[in-house]
Amino acid sequence: MTNTEIKLSHPNQKISKELPLALVSAFVLVAGADSNVCRDEKVRFINIVTSLGFEDFPSELQVKNAIDELQQEIRVDEKAGKELMFAIIERVKNNKSDADLVLSVTQAVLIADSNASGHEEYVLQQVCEALGVNAEEYCVA
Repeated sequence: MTNTEIKLSHPNQKISKELPLALVSAFVLVAGADSNVCRDEKVRFINIVTSLGFEDFPSELQVKNAIDELQQEIRVDEKAGKELMFAIIERVKNNKSDADLVLSVTQAVLIADSNASGHEEYVLQQVCEALGVNAEEYCVA
């Protein structure tokens, strides 16, 4: 998948219970890789995930709160916080459509970040590994 072929669709509009938190976890890990999740990145991510049209998807406020809570986990204990988020991401590993959506949304936010760093791209590769997919399909060039 190239940068211009970002797939932001899901075969069914119902979502697994694990998907929203997996999306937020991947976002916090990748966007926070450079130690800075800026307000614009949060807004862009929230706009993307809340506009996908899923039934029963958390509200904007719930997504924002989840981002803040996971960022707090990293501030309290960086290693444990990251391990928690990768474990959350791994919960969607066996659902290909969820895994693809997690990676596509995360990549969309990363591409939109004109200041994307090598650290963010490296963490995206780690997210791919956690999901058991080929990182080369999702790496930002």
